[in-house]
Amino acid sequence: MGYGPRPSEGASSVIEEDGRSSFHLTLNPKRPLIAEGHQMAASNTTKKGGGGGGGGPAIGIDLGTTYSCVAVRRRYRSEAITNDQGNRITPSCVAFTAADRFVGDAAAQPHQHHLRDKSVQEDIKLWPFKVIAGRDDRPMIVVRHEGKEKQFEPEEISAMVLSKLRDAAVAYLGEPVTDAVITVPVYFNAQREATLDAAAIAGLNVMRIINEPSAAAIAYGLDKMPPPPPPPPPPLASGGGAAGRMVLIFDHGGGTLDVSLLNIGRPGNNNNSDNGSFEFEVKAVAGDTHLGGADFDNAMVKHCINEFIRKNGVAAEGIWSNQKAIRRLRTACERAKRMLSFTTHASIEVDSLHDGIDFCGKMSRSRFEELNKELFVKCVKAVKKCLEDAKMDKNAVDDVVLVGGSSRIPKLQSMIHDFFDEKKLRRNVSPDEAVAYGAAIQASVLNGDADEADDKKQVMILRDITPLSLGIGVNNDHTMSVVIPRNTFIPTKNVRRYTTQFDNQTGASIDVFEGESASTLDNNLLGKFVLSGILPAPRGVPQIDVTFDFDASGVLHVSAEDMGTGRRNFITITNHSGRLKKEEVERMAREARSYNRKRKRPRSSLQMNSGNLLISHRRLWRPHSTPTRVRRQRSGPQSSASSSVSTSTGSTHAILGLELGLRPRRVVRPRRSSIPTLPVLNLKASSSSAKRQRRHGQLVSIATVFQMAATSGNGKQGGGGGPAVGIDLGTTYSCVAVWRHDRSEVIANDQGNRLTPSCVAFADYDDDERFVGDAAVNQAALNPSNTIFEVKRLIGRRFSDESVQQDIKLWPFKVVAGREDKPMIMVRHEGKEKQFMPEEISSMVLAKMRETAEVYLGKTVKNAVITVPVYFNNAQRQATIDAGAIAGLNVMRIINEPAAAALAYGLEQMPVSNKGRMVLVFDLGGGTFDVSLLNIDPGVNPDMGLFEVKATAGDTHLGGADFDNELVNYSLREFKRKHGSMDIESNQKALRRLRTACKRAKRMLSSMAQTTIEVDSLHQGIDFRVIITRSRFEELNKDLFGKCMVAMENCLRDAKVDKGSVDDVVLVGGSTRIPKVQKMLSEFFDGKELCRSINPDEAVACGAAIQASVLCGGTDDKRLVDMLLRDVTPLSLGIEAEDDSMSCIMSVVIPRNTAIPTKKVAEGFTTRYDNQISVTCKVYEGESASIKDNNLLGEFDLCGILQAPRGVPRLDVTFDIDANGVLNVSAEDKDTGQKNSITISNRSGRLNKEEIERMALEAERYKMNRIKQLQIEPVQGN
Repeated sequence: MGYGPRPSEGASSVIEEDGRSSFHLTLNPKRPLIAEGHQMAASNTTKKGGGGGGGGPAIGIDLGTTYSCVAVRRRYRSEAITNDQGNRITPSCVAFTAADRFVGDAAAQPHQHHLRDKSVQEDIKLWPFKVIAGRDDRPMIVVRHEGKEKQFEPEEISAMVLSKLRDAAVAYLGEPVTDAVITVPVYFNAQREATLDAAAIAGLNVMRIINEPSAAAIAYGLDKMPPPPPPPPPPLASGGGAAGRMVLIFDHGGGTLDVSLLNIGRPGNNNNSDNGSFEFEVKAVAGDTHLGGADFDNAMVKHCINEFIRKNGVAAEGIWSNQKAIRRLRTACERAKRMLSFTTHASIEVDSLHDGIDFCGKMSRSRFEELNKELFVKCVKAVKKCLEDAKMDKNAVDDVVLVGGSSRIPKLQSMIHDFFDEKKLRRNVSPDEAVAYGAAIQASVLNGDADEADDKKQVMILRDITPLSLGIGVNNDHTMSVVIPRNTFIPTKNVRRYTTQFDNQTGASIDVFEGESASTLDNNLLGKFVLSGILPAPRGVPQIDVTFDFDASGVLHVSAEDMGTGRRNFITITNHSGRLKKEEVERMAREARSYNRKRKRPRSSLQMNSGNLLISHRRLWRPHSTPTRVRRQRSGPQSSASSSVSTSTGSTHAILGLELGLRPRRVVRPRRSSIPTLPVLNLKASSSSAKRQRRHGQLVSIATVFQMAATSGNGKQGGGGGPAVGIDLGTTYSCVAVWRHDRSEVIANDQGNRLTPSCVAFADYDDDERFVGDAAVNQAALNPSNTIFEVKRLIGRRFSDESVQQDIKLWPFKVVAGREDKPMIMVRHEGKEKQFMPEEISSMVLAKMRETAEVYLGKTVKNAVITVPVYFNNAQRQATIDAGAIAGLNVMRIINEPAAAALAYGLEQMPVSNKGRMVLVFDLGGGTFDVSLLNIDPGVNPDMGLFEVKATAGDTHLGGADFDNELVNYSLREFKRKHGSMDIESNQKALRRLRTACKRAKRMLSSMAQTTIEVDSLHQGIDFRVIITRSRFEELNKDLFGKCMVAMENCLRDAKVDKGSVDDVVLVGGSTRIPKVQKMLSEFFDGKELCRSINPDEAVACGAAIQASVLCGGTDDKRLVDMLLRDVTPLSLGIEAEDDSMSCIMSVVIPRNTAIPTKKVAEGFTTRYDNQISVTCKVYEGESASIKDNNLLGEFDLCGILQAPRGVPRLDVTFDIDANGVLNVSAEDKDTGQKNSITISNRSGRLNKEEIERMALEAERYKMNRIKQLQIEPVQGN
């Protein structure tokens, strides 16, 4: 297009069209601008029912550079949907093998970029896959697939990621999904068109494309933003106004940076608006489409390769061409980057990186910050630019909201914190999921499924802006004359007057650009058209108005009119240049559908070549399109003299590179070592059967078994005040949740993960540094002997237990016997050998959960409900309570894991019904297995729920870790078979790396028929690689699968319930994703569909949060206030007695699966010897007839028995479990009335009060030292 600032400047530029000469225009200085823009945005509200095309639910998709996320709006809340691996974020990664392809976690990004773009050329150096130039300079991705070399368009790769997200939504929602809102970075110009093509290939109807920070603002404003202060009384002559809150969204993801400033308030700033309604007015935007976490990784990779070359003298070309080495090094660098968010230094180690040479380096936080200082400065500059464009002082910003995984980097947080004069940064919205949440809200509105009760969503308005300037080229010196400046509200209409450059000029070329450069050469050409029929006149005389008009639908119209003659011309710019042709999109869509049909068969993964692993493909979407094709529209004789440009994005309403379509018109067994031993005076069971009395106890809010006088769950406030949380303390992963806003919320940790590894690591050098959760896992391969995991398998157990001895063989850390046969964990820490009790390790995980909740809630957290497996005995439960106390938690109650999951299911997911439903909860986690049968009955009042546990069964030593162990043992056998008998079991590092590879293979086998277990340089420099098929995996673990089914049959038998009476089978725990488990369950229940509507990894924590809210009185929700849970005893309770053969047996008083509270009297006991005047009552729990295999809970003496021949005295023993799960045992001599009793506190084997206090003080001291060292802002209490 030709534009010019003044008639006298620049030389002519000629474009031949229709045989006439057309020249560029120049700006008319007499009438520079007519603006009509800002008054139109108020109409930007989407009505119900618009936008949907395919029916069914509509979803929101955050299609990210490194990770993507899909969400849906249901029941007044946005839900991020987990994929088939249970993760809410899916790697934007595709991998090809010889015969198959894998997307997301199984693969673990090239869209519309020019191959010659400098950014693409820099990225290609660091990508392990091959990119070449295709037609129109389009980048093409080359892989080996199906036995030959194949090329893929970047859109095809992104379509595969979008299909993966859509499939996850379909599996979760249980119905087809076609409609979606997809988010893009603010400055994602022509690449938006490529996003549309990718979605079409994936079979999605894109209802709208919206900017990522705007989507994040919607999620924050709707669910997380503090309520505005009460408005002042309005003046008499005015309606008053409320300014709302000025919110800055800092969105720093894996590949892009976006900064947006928005005012979030009531529509029209009217204080009389309904509560909960919001208007989102974007003030300004800034950012960079090539600045994200991947760039920090790149800087580290380059530094490490330079160090490798310097130290080892290898050729640069050799290592840079080693695709596998680059990929492995990048993974190590990314891991180190995450570590540096927790600690001041991290190791980067890769065995046999290149030419058999190991790489080992250290990266300090300061070095990391130095390597990336220019990127950090760019981030702050973008914040400044956004504020400058909005003409806003930084002190006027109320909230600074951090979005995107890279916003967790301490240096970034520190710089932003300092820039805003130490303003508290908002972290109460999940940085990884906020964008998808906002997109889901928008999709719900466009789809017309906004609930009438969801008032906030119905009246929400989004007023967005143009992120890039729009204008025309003037003169012939490539000058761009801006018609619509960036950050202009849309819809808008701007008119600017121009004139001719030359005498007698009869035509003018109108070339439309977007961009911020003064030169059109650096901007993006959107389209062009010619205005002809201008009357010959001296230059500067003709008056030509160029109009840019964004209508309410987001379509851009550009027209030109000769004001002297009234002649107009118009043309539609379709902006398809560089886009895929319709035929290409249809072909790719057919191929995608065909592949989806094929992949229903089990797939295999024999080997993934790193050259076939595609990451960061969105960075290939090109930032500038080639000149667009011009299509002339003729409408009669005058059509040649009148032209307009209309840019439409089809179903998304004008994407046009600058978010022209963003006007979503409204967005809007403790050890047996007993209690001190007393003289053993056995009871003898009389020949008559003991009579039993059963009293049906009242229903209770929640009663757990064997919580023997250990908790403070009687009071509403528990003991600490403030919010109460629910914690699922798992064997492999833990999770924390809170009940707020009439729903349970799972809280993400500082890495954005809702699941935190139950893992603790200690630094093997002279300081007190330790790591918990993700940070511990990230360094586990480098520090295996000091990385502790699966401690739940030690807590409350004896060192001599057979299960403990078996586990020790597979753990890389050392476990020794302590006092009273207590297992002690030995590590190297602070320069010396130290021993820790299992309770201490568990307390560190609980402290991490507590801190995670405190950061999210902004308040001190003291009260918690913690879940345990059903078959945890009293000692294990008490040890869990001790761990909570060390972590500074008041454990209000311990509840069973499946009961907690049933609460979450029954309260939030179970089909609405006035009839009761028989629900079987099948909970197979990382280390334990529980199955419970419950009757969930709403009763007469649908808001009131009765949760009655009918029976339980399970195994405290059966879970995902056991499946991993079988794979590890198999792999070790294979290694020895191939390489001879080698002492690999003593190589702790090798065992840890092998376990990690086995766990990865186990997960892969959930989606494919076979995969490989592969570890480079596993032991003594020998690589290990073995193919593992799903059938082999199932054969290795057939005994474990069989145990699961036996336990389930026992549960049904104990409950006296036929399997046909079970209404719902609810899957809980990550190991329920194993196909064999699902198949066995489905077949056992005659093909019944298994319930997958609750997240198997989070359901237990959600249920615990519900119970915590009830106990602390923190809710008025009638569903919770009236909710009743009636639990059962998972283990039989009884006393030691002798049978007729004089053998010591356990005489059962309360059988397992007895509903509690309960009271039972066992009659007919008598003395063993003549003239016996006292007896010792020993109380046991367990299922064996022999006491030696059961767990001693406590003992007491009953004295004062009248002397008499043996067998004459009549002794009754009473077991009473009250509403709080406290067990009271008493014995009475019926002849004399003498009584004695005991409340089982079971302190034997537990930590004493002084030990708990000491450990708690040490934990608090460590916490404060870390705060000081890392300069973390402590959470202030209320």
